[in-house]
Amino acid sequence: MELALMTGVLCLDSSRRMIWTREEIEWALNSTPAIVFLGADEDQRAISKRSPEDDSLITVAGGAIGIPVPEELFVPVMVSIIQ
Repeated sequence: MELALMTGVLCLDSSRRMIWTREEIEWALNSTPAIVFLGADEDQRAISKRSPEDDSLITVAGGAIGIPVPEELFVPVMVSIIQ
């Protein structure tokens, strides 16, 4: 929390630093869904919300999840991550 408050994040699209108040960060954290789903059909997995003290198993999702990647670079990026 302190790191997020002190540094903010860099928006790559606009090359600008985004900063928030503690209340805005807490609102965002409390507004996230408890479960999200990745994949489809038999490959679908549920990703559950966790807290720092949570001892439940984590899900490790590799790849360009949440990162904008041009379509022509998607396969090379994924191959690189897999290797």
